[in-house]
Amino acid sequence: MPRVRSPERDKAFEIYKTHESNISLRDIAKELNVSEKTISGWKVKDKWDEKLNGVFGVLQTKIRSTPIKKQVAKKLINSVDDNEELTEKEKLFCFFYATEHNAAKAIRKAGYDTSTSSRQMGWSLLQKPKIQQEIKNLKKIRNETLLVDGSDIVAKYIEIAFADIGEFVSISCGGNIMTLKPFDDIDTSLISQISNTANGISIKLADKMKALDFLQKYFMLNPMDKHKKEYDEKRLKLEKDKLLLQGDEYGNAGKDNTNPYSGLTTEELKRLANGE
Repeated sequence: MPRVRSPERDKAFEIYKTHESNISLRDIAKELNVSEKTISGWKVKDKWDEKLNGVFGVLQTKIRSTPIKKQVAKKLINSVDDNEELTEKEKLFCFFYATEHNAAKAIRKAGYDTSTSSRQMGWSLLQKPKIQQEIKNLKKIRNETLLVDGSDIVAKYIEIAFADIGEFVSISCGGNIMTLKPFDDIDTSLISQISNTANGISIKLADKMKALDFLQKYFMLNPMDKHKKEYDEKRLKLEKDKLLLQGDEYGNAGKDNTNPYSGLTTEELKRLANGE
């Protein structure tokens, strides 16, 4: 037999509503003579904030779990909440995707039914022009309000410059078929374009050469930057991989298939990569 709904449950919400949410759950509990834990449970299950404030209320309750500054988050919330073309869940999806760059996570946080593939659902939403436009608007607001500070920009350019295509796709059938890895496992902010081809998914990463050019100039002016060590290590690894690849090609063309760079030390490879 189903449990009878407590009449105090609706009273609790009315008190919360009357005070425009500016009342503690403890005070509501005292007024109704029920436990604070019970009031807290009613608030979550009955979605009080969403009833009072729509998407703004939902985002306010979840804002702590997003990697953005609160003052900027409010600007993003106000922008997405003004979009009358989107449903409440679509607004939430746009907000979380624009701030975390992960469609599957955005789907779950937006409250969609995840009994189906969140990856596929996220992919479908990202194909809608109105969703694409809103995400573009939110990213513009984020950048204009300096959500990303100088240090974050350098870190992002390092990610772009040294991104490996293998982190984003899986290759099968002898290298003929390429499929995108699950959205949970990749940073989609590093992808500039995705398209379907006869041989599977085709993706284009953000401009690596532009990122490398920026980093080279930046570190020439800021040699003591905290990201310099990471940049040097990744650049050295990149150059080392190139040299080893050249060595493999050299070996395959020769008689003994010997890599001419395999015996060099890290310092020797570094000097060679720098043209010394």
